[in-house]
Amino acid sequence: MRAGEYLGFCLDRGKLAISTGQGTHLNAATMTPGGPPALADQIARVAGQLHPASQGLGLALDATLSEDRRSVVKYPVQSAWRDVPLATALEARLGIPVALATLAESGALASVTAQPNPADRSLYLLATRTVTATLLHGRRLADTAPTIRHELAMIGHLQVAKGGPRCGCGEHGHLDVISSAQAIVRTYIGVASASDEATATMLRASHGRAEALSAGQIVLLAQEGDAAAEAVVRPALMGLARAIQRLALLTQAQAVILAGPLAQAASIVRERLLALLGDDAGPFSIQVTSFAAGIGALWAVELARQAAGLAS
Repeated sequence: MRAGEYLGFCLDRGKLAISTGQGTHLNAATMTPGGPPALADQIARVAGQLHPASQGLGLALDATLSEDRRSVVKYPVQSAWRDVPLATALEARLGIPVALATLAESGALASVTAQPNPADRSLYLLATRTVTATLLHGRRLADTAPTIRHELAMIGHLQVAKGGPRCGCGEHGHLDVISSAQAIVRTYIGVASASDEATATMLRASHGRAEALSAGQIVLLAQEGDAAAEAVVRPALMGLARAIQRLALLTQAQAVILAGPLAQAASIVRERLLALLGDDAGPFSIQVTSFAAGIGALWAVELARQAAGLAS
């Protein structure tokens, strides 16, 4: 890496995907669990080893950020984290500008970068460990009113079913615990384990490793007529349809992008969502696409350039 380049990092489930200003993708590094200082030290060490003269660092991570995008308000991987000034801590260690973004934001920006004519207002939902959302204005993050920003930030806690699994907040029936990719896999394993026939199907599909199943694979099983899979997929997609309906109406989105492991069954998911929405599908299009940490890291390079420009 030459002087004047930038680093883009994407931290997802403890793995740090890395991209450089030249678009080079490097092998992901594993971050050892620990408190904010330990994580900042590890990230700074990796950045320093790659190139100590880099002009800026962009970091996308699975976290809730403060309004000024400088602090981590909540980091689910480490429940004890609250209001951690991560950008400031990294800048103190590296001596370069640092900018933070959520995984949803990095994925959203990456998803429209290659589009020749992105919609004026695109709603992006990322369904992985949780369900998160962001709004784009063309190829930039939209500047939204506080009420809309709150709705986007809290979409995982939208109640989409009566009863159901308990959310980490203590309530039941929230989108996160019914419609996230992680919830679909966990719920399906529990449902399928209740019968020998369903268990056999699950193990056959996963080659004996049920925990390795993806949400997209479970949608495919449901499409093939597996009752256990359908019992999980239908309420999950109903929950996503309700969230899309609510946010698309609120934001006046012209395009909806659903990203994550459900993309393995993209056409089926899209068709079923459109059927569930019916007349409420409105004037917006729906696209189902994948998300990879490498994509987030690649976009984070641009985040680093913007941070360096603001600091200069």
